[in-house]
Amino acid sequence: MKSRLLTVGLIAVVAIASRTANADEWQTKLQSVIRQFDTNAVVTAENNAYVYRYHTQTFKIHTIHKTGAISETAHDAEGPNVDGIFLEATLQDDPYQGAAEIPQDLRRPYWTTFINAYPVSGGNYLWLSLSYGSRADKKLMEAVKTCFGPVLPPEPRAINQTIEKAQPPAGGDGKPALQP
Repeated sequence: MKSRLLTVGLIAVVAIASRTANADEWQTKLQSVIRQFDTNAVVTAENNAYVYRYHTQTFKIHTIHKTGAISETAHDAEGPNVDGIFLEATLQDDPYQGAAEIPQDLRRPYWTTFINAYPVSGGNYLWLSLSYGSRADKKLMEAVKTCFGPVLPPEPRAINQTIEKAQPPAGGDGKPALQP
């Protein structure tokens, strides 16, 4: 009985350590990309999310529902100013299973939000929500969007960021490889 508990305990410790190592890896990568553009960037960990803010403020927002109906009452939501950025990244155990096709740019009344899920080491997935104003640094936006892999067109009900899709065909000349 003791050996079983010890085995279960060791498995749990290894799983937690592996998840922490994965989190450190993608957080370091994301932070280095941001710091190339903003050397004074402050990136924080909040509620299991990695958050970067640049010129953000609190807005009064009327929620627009999936049906197109607009909520009568406004709520407070943090978002980027016209030149601002609000980035949230979280590590997930499973692939994205939501209704939205990803990657996708969602147009909001005051800003645009790019959403995507990227496979990262250890079988985990990085969920990225990148909100930006119309005058935000376009080079930074592109660098953040692509730092974990290419942004591929959405495929309904599929994980869109697979390394295999980004590889050229076996011939290397842009043509499919011949099958024996």
